Amino acid sequence: MHPYLRQALMRYHNEFFGMTEEEQTLFKLQDHDELDEKIRIFIEDKIGMNHDDFYKNTPKQNLEYNTITLPYIGIGPNSFMLNEWQWNEKTLRFKNLYEANEYNHDFQEQSIVGDYVKKPLYNRLDEWARAYIDGEFYYLNLYSYAHWLFYDMDDIMFTWLDDNLPYNYVPGKDDGKEVNGGYLFDKELDAGGKEGWHKHMGNFAHEWIRKQFDIDITNNERFGNNVYVVDVDANDPLDPHIAYVFGSLEVLRHITYYDFINDCEKFKADPMELLAFRADRRSQFESELNEEFERIKATMPPGEIDGDKKVVE
Repeated sequence: MHPYLRQALMRYHNEFFGMTEEEQTLFKLQDHDELDEKIRIFIEDKIGMNHDDFYKNTPKQNLEYNTITLPYIGIGPNSFMLNEWQWNEKTLRFKNLYEANEYNHDFQEQSIVGDYVKKPLYNRLDEWARAYIDGEFYYLNLYSYAHWLFYDMDDIMFTWLDDNLPYNYVPGKDDGKEVNGGYLFDKELDAGGKEGWHKHMGNFAHEWIRKQFDIDITNNERFGNNVYVVDVDANDPLDPHIAYVFGSLEVLRHITYYDFINDCEKFKADPMELLAFRADRRSQFESELNEEFERIKATMPPGEIDGDKKVVE
């Protein structure tokens, strides 16, 4: 524990140090707004942060603050915490990430109304977290392999559009117009007269990515009970981060929030197979984007918008 956090707890809640490990874990997940405020201000003063305007603080200060305060809200030997709204004492009802995933799945599926066929249980893991690893602070991304691939393809899409159909968004005729005490946000696509091509390719890419994702979530065991540690950047001075990718639904039964890092280590595998699969998926996606682009260049005016045939001047 950092000396500043220890000093703050000694001043405002020294009972913390007389608690058992189990009591401390529960305390960290409970609400105590007045104490939280005192702890926050004490530590911000120590490192010269602005109390009232978060945006006046530097990224270095924000990282330092997060690093110091993690043991106040993070649990277990690595002070693990989720950057999610549900990080509270109710978290303890889940024995493992499988139970948490099952609860989240049921909640999400039941919230959809109308003519919708509910999906069978699949690995929905897609969360941000924080933890100490080997004594160093990290931001973590926790993904099912399906979500990890989904975000990677999304990045490929934007890169492809930037390279092949450069674009920007410019103010529309109603941008900034005052309405009911607020202001309209009206931006229009400007792709240098190729707005039709841009919108078509964007829609094509989104549909392609979604179809692949829908296929991936039906194959919960594609990569077995493996945990892959990828996208490691320990040297970024302001954003040290690691991604944990889970190869199956079943492996979540063996992972707890309390001992997340150590649990993952037991199932950690060489990511070579996963990375090779991603490389093939990237190649396939880029090839199909290029083929579709060649097709529409031969059949569709660049400014023609699919559906309404509107030509952008």
